[in-house]
Amino acid sequence: MTTLLHPEYHTITRRLYPTTEQKLQLAAQFDLQDRAFNEWADLANNGVLQGKSYETIQREIEAHLIPTDRREDRYALCITRSHVLALLVRLTAGKIEKIQPRLPDRRQRSFTYETVGISEYHLALPSIGTIAMTHSSPLPPNETLCYAKVFVDDFGDSYHVDLVTATAVPDEAPYPVPDSDCWLELRAPGKLRRRSLAAKRFRVVCRRRHTKPAYHVAI
Repeated sequence: MTTLLHPEYHTITRRLYPTTEQKLQLAAQFDLQDRAFNEWADLANNGVLQGKSYETIQREIEAHLIPTDRREDRYALCITRSHVLALLVRLTAGKIEKIQPRLPDRRQRSFTYETVGISEYHLALPSIGTIAMTHSSPLPPNETLCYAKVFVDDFGDSYHVDLVTATAVPDEAPYPVPDSDCWLELRAPGKLRRRSLAAKRFRVVCRRRHTKPAYHVAI
């Protein structure tokens, strides 16, 4: 029998201690991700005001590229665009009035990295280098690092990273249903209706003359 597996995600949070130069480099990446979010959010808000469909606005957002030469920036911008498109679904459905812009002076900012390096006391980020970190134990052999998200809190006073890992775990076996509780009701050739006798008892009824009544088969 084949065992089905599904990913189970975990988050490991560690405090970071960047240097003054590294703080400036991180701030530039935070600015890039926020600028991209605001530009795509403006396209979404204006498109809805003009009566455009979701598909039209989606194509406009995907065609509006943010120039960058670094691979880690392209991954973070892809994550940001997906976030805006998810908000666009709620916007076009009327669940929100507009997509709020990201303000530069908000309490928390972040940047997502696809690939990072981890040692016992350091976090290595592309284009930035090695940042001092609180003690981190090695990842278990069955866990894989999916991505890392670096945060700055309290207006630049505190930095931390969320390491998101995944491990494959087997699916739980389906809950067995007693044969006497679940039935299939055949009303016509090729048409089945599932009924639960535990919820409601019912009987076979012949609705028309000269027609065979529905019958039940236990499963």
